[in-house]
Amino acid sequence: MADTDPPATGLQPFERHNFREPSFLDTLRKRVLVDDARAALETRLAEHGVASATPEFVTVFLQGYGVTGADARTLLLQLWEHALKKLLFDDGAVDAGENSYLNQLQHSFGLTETEIAVARSRVVTPEFLRRAEAALGPDLLAADTRAELAREARRLRLSPDEERDLLKAPARKAFAAELRRVFVQRRVDAEQGNRIAKVLDDYGITFEGDEQNKFVRCWHLWQLDDGILPNQQVTIELATGEQCGFAGYSELFENRKVRRYGASSDQLTRVDGGPLYLTNKRILFVGAAASKTIRYGTLVQVFESEDWLVIQKVSGKNHRFSFANDLDREAARRTIELVRSGQAKADVAAASAAGTKPEGAQPADPQAPTNVAAAPPVAAVRQTPKSGADDVDALLGELDSLTGLAPVKQEVRSLVNYLSVQRLRVQHGLPSGQLTVHLVFTGSPGTGKTTVARLLARIYKAMGFLPQGQLVETDRSGLVGGYLGQTAIKTAEVVQKALGGVLFIDEAYALAREATGQQGDAYGTEAIDTLLKAMEDSRDQLVVVAAGYQEPMQRFLEANPGLRSRFTRYIDFPDYSPAELLQIFEKMAAASGYVLREDTVATAVSLFHDAYAKRGRTFGNGRFARNIFEQACVRLADRLASDRDITRDELTTFLPPDLEHDSSDSAGHQDVAVNER
Repeated sequence: MADTDPPATGLQPFERHNFREPSFLDTLRKRVLVDDARAALETRLAEHGVASATPEFVTVFLQGYGVTGADARTLLLQLWEHALKKLLFDDGAVDAGENSYLNQLQHSFGLTETEIAVARSRVVTPEFLRRAEAALGPDLLAADTRAELAREARRLRLSPDEERDLLKAPARKAFAAELRRVFVQRRVDAEQGNRIAKVLDDYGITFEGDEQNKFVRCWHLWQLDDGILPNQQVTIELATGEQCGFAGYSELFENRKVRRYGASSDQLTRVDGGPLYLTNKRILFVGAAASKTIRYGTLVQVFESEDWLVIQKVSGKNHRFSFANDLDREAARRTIELVRSGQAKADVAAASAAGTKPEGAQPADPQAPTNVAAAPPVAAVRQTPKSGADDVDALLGELDSLTGLAPVKQEVRSLVNYLSVQRLRVQHGLPSGQLTVHLVFTGSPGTGKTTVARLLARIYKAMGFLPQGQLVETDRSGLVGGYLGQTAIKTAEVVQKALGGVLFIDEAYALAREATGQQGDAYGTEAIDTLLKAMEDSRDQLVVVAAGYQEPMQRFLEANPGLRSRFTRYIDFPDYSPAELLQIFEKMAAASGYVLREDTVATAVSLFHDAYAKRGRTFGNGRFARNIFEQACVRLADRLASDRDITRDELTTFLPPDLEHDSSDSAGHQDVAVNER
């Protein structure tokens, strides 16, 4: 070490250390002295400052200690990270001067922007999250919390994008905790609701799961406490002066006679499931099988019993409704009680915004706060989806934006039209046709079957046929167990995951394959039997879409007499034409920022025409187009690998050689393993 210790000028995050100089023997043996190298370099920086170092000097300096390559990069990043920690934790911030020093140190070490970004993230991210969680925990709804976090982000020199991304997780955690407090209180007023709405906007987070429904119910319960009938926007037709105070999915149970061992007894049985609407004039239950209308004048009493809302009438059977949660149940009971009391105050502000005055509306209390009963909390309004009709139109527009599939689009629109009319007939008390919504999709791989099934799940939800609208994908391996008896359990578990949405069974015909030397396929039969029972028992909560090649799917439908009666609509997905394959390829290229020259387009046209003409049974369709695109990306990269001066145009332009392809694959002899369904 040096005999004298000249003082370092300016910022100095490094210290002097004792270290051992490498000996001649160490050099001969090529020993790697990482710890001594680090101590020596840190001492050098402490004594002479960062300006005395250059990338070339640092490289040679570390080589003297046998530290080279990846070991050298790691050591330099550790030193840079050490400097950031020291400067940051001295005063909790990185000011302009300190940031300039870190930039100079990066240049002296010859570190890349990517390496620095990773090292900075290791230090700054946990520190910012620690500060964010400390502020968000008790003060999520405070007016100045977001501004304080923005100041902390600037002190740590985080960009706005980095700040926003990092805040989402702790803000979401704090938001969930705040909602739990609201749900325990079971009430939320307008002021608190608007503060929660601001949190959603400020942090770019949303409700998850059933949080939105519970939050709205807490707002409705607060309104009901004040004698105000909530005003829910619904898609069913309401009479003049009719206002819906409650709308939610429910299941109807009634006592039914069950005969066992020669004797009959009453047993509580699930009758139907569907939306329940409570208006100021009637109770309307629109089930999957039938609808029921109950007039308030026929009620004796309404009460909650365990998990049920019990509606007792003057005559006839009592109705028991179950709901997704106890907040829905309480809100339904309170709504009925308020309407029956005759003291309900209509939501005048909400009706005024729509340009109408509810029948029997009460004048506003001049002593009441003007911002309380005016409207639902902003959060509830902002997060509430548009009407079902608007949702369906938007989803059909999304369907129309898909490449090709003209007959498929026509079939889906026909299905939507049919279901819409049948639902209206049920609401008006008219006989309706069969509302079975299970489908069979036939066609080759890569023709968009899964994509359309996913859109259908969302359409069914928007129309009120499904409460959740998720898509669960499976195949034979996901349904069939390793031994008889296990298959029924495994299939039931998959069905349970799909309840409320669509179960998509790919290559469903595999469940009905013939077993060599056996009397059929006992495992597949067990899965089909379990599936049929679930389709019957949960017909208002489950839609099954069976997909596969056209001819094998006929074998599947013949495997059990009940299958054809369950699947009443068939949609065939045609192969994509060469022009449609080209359009898919061009969309993929454009989405990734690639450009196609005219000669490249001509090559693509020829390639897709040749592939279409030679296509076989396993032709990949959209998967084939994606495979061509991904191979083109790889070939472009290989072509530019030896170029030392690559321009932006070269990085984004496909040339004809990039589209070379193995013709055997285009004919469908190999199935492209890319999930483009």
